[in-house]
This record gives sequence, C-alpha cells and structure tokens, in this order.
Amino acid sequence: MRDFRQQAITLSRRVVGMMLAASMAVYPALSSAKVPASKTDAAGESFESCAMITSEYLTILQLHQKGFTAAQLKASLPGISAQGKKDVDALYRVIDRDGIVPTYANINGRYIHCAKQVFDRHGKPPRGSREEHFYFCAGENKLRYQVVLAAYLGGKEKDILPQLPEDRRDLAKSLISMAHKDGYQETFDLLASQLKRCIVGR
Repeated sequence: MRDFRQQAITLSRRVVGMMLAASMAVYPALSSAKVPASKTDAAGESFESCAMITSEYLTILQLHQKGFTAAQLKASLPGISAQGKKDVDALYRVIDRDGIVPTYANINGRYIHCAKQVFDRHGKPPRGSREEHFYFCAGENKLRYQVVLAAYLGGKEKDILPQLPEDRRDLAKSLISMAHKDGYQETFDLLASQLKRCIVGR
C-alpha cells in the first residue's frame, strides 16, 4: 500500500512497523471476537468492498457512541439480515470487552489489511477508474489512522511530523491537537466520518 498517490504517502516503514507491532500488542484482533473474517479477507475483495464493509462497522460504532443499544440498532436498521444482526452483536461485545477506542483502532487496522491484500493481488487501480477512488480513500484513511494511533501509543508531535510530507503536517497537527483536546474517542469518530465522506465523494 506504500504506492498510494503522492497525497496519501504514509509514515516510514520503521515507524509504521513499530506502530503496527504496538497496536497488535495493545488491541485484540476483531477476528478473535467472532467478527466475520471472511468479509475483509476474502480473495474476491476490492478496494470498494473493503471500504463499504469498514464503513458499516464504523457506523455501528458511531451509533453505539450516540447511545443506541444493540437491540435498538437491530430494530431500526431497514432490511438488516440475520448475519448483519450477528455482526452488530459481535461488535457490541467487542466494545463492551475492550472499549470503544481499541475497537475503532481494530476496525481501521483490519481495513488496512483488507486494502493491502487487494493491492498485493491487483496493484494500483487504473487512473480515473472507480476503484482508484476507493484506493485513494483507503490511503487517506490509513494516513490519518496511523497519525492518531502513533499519538495514542505515546508518540510525540515532534517525532511524528518529520515522517510526513510537508503538505500533510498541518493535517497531522490538527489530528494530534484534537486527540489531546477532545479525546481519542472523538478523534476516531471524526476519522470515521471523514472516511464515509470520502467514499461518497466520487
């Protein structure tokens, strides 16, 4: 995924590796909590399907954050399938067990994994294609997520910013400032909303 277009350049290999290793130690994987792995690991996935599944999971987290119970959510979602109801219950169990911030982090981590699998199989999508749009959204989300995760794991702004291109440092400063001021729950909520806006922005 390191070949995302120039505006979505991610942190260096060393810093990314350290952050991902730390996140694996801090956050239990969603797959261990019975969230269906097939949705994000299937060989037939695309950048679009990775994004749409992630968006669904993030929406569930945001609604939980607004006070919806699992029962209310399952009753209010039109046309929700039996599997969809199981997914809601599974995510709520993960939130109850691990907390909302680690669950946000896990879902973002799984999104990176899903998109990387697609990239490893198919490479960069053709310029101007529908898939290129979702490829771009994945790269933008990855950048934002890794900045916030680095701060959450104790990284300092002075250490994070030099790893980014100059034109992305103001964004990183804003995210780190928000995380310190409003908390990581609100910051991950913002990241979820930004991803969803990117997805529908084509």
